[in-house]
Amino acid sequence: MITPVGMLLSFGLLSVVMKSLPVGTAYTVRTAIGAMGTFLVGVVILSGALSAILIIFGLVLMKIFISDLVRKRHK
Repeated sequence: MITPVGMLLSFGLLSVVMKSLPVGTAYTVRTAIGAMGTFLVGVVILSGALSAILIIFGLVLMKIFISDLVRKRHK
């Protein structure tokens, strides 16, 4: 029962935020919040391994470096 309520709340809040932010930014922030929530539930409630932190950290670093390389190529 909590999942449908969370989904409706998520879409409702996304529509409110999109009135003041671009669609791409609003969706990206919503996705990041969802990913962090899923990670926290996995670690705290389901006693998941903390190695997932390293995976997330690696993905963030990869995104930063790829963005930097793309900017350098377009100069």
